[in-house]
Amino acid sequence: PAAGGAARASGHGRAQVLPGATVLLVDDSETVLEASRALLEQLGFVVVTAASADEALALLAQQVVAPGLVLSDIVMPGTLDGIGLARAVRARWPELPVILATGFSLDEDATLGAGFAVLRKPYTLDQLRQALHTDPARPATVA
Repeated sequence: PAAGGAARASGHGRAQVLPGATVLLVDDSETVLEASRALLEQLGFVVVTAASADEALALLAQQVVAPGLVLSDIVMPGTLDGIGLARAVRARWPELPVILATGFSLDEDATLGAGFAVLRKPYTLDQLRQALHTDPARPATVA
């Protein structure tokens, strides 16, 4: 499945995530996972977490989860970082939106150049809400 049931198509053929959808949250920091999970749940999303890009891809490939969005950190250990995860998701599930989160400006430049939306860390509830309502077909930085 490309996207969860609570997603809608935008004018660009991409899904925009709506409250009630499942978000696959990927970060190697347990503290960040829990804080981000709490924010997403406040906004009405169902959250499934993965501690690495490899784990996230396995969950998607095995159809353990059918998210409406992937929200991933960029800098993570493993065979893929967040940008690699985003590219793999785009290649296999092109309708599944990906937002990348980073605290590093160099990562931000690379993700915008690759066509992915960027959420700067640390982010607030309002910044997360704004990122989730940004058209994923028009990458931008939410700071």
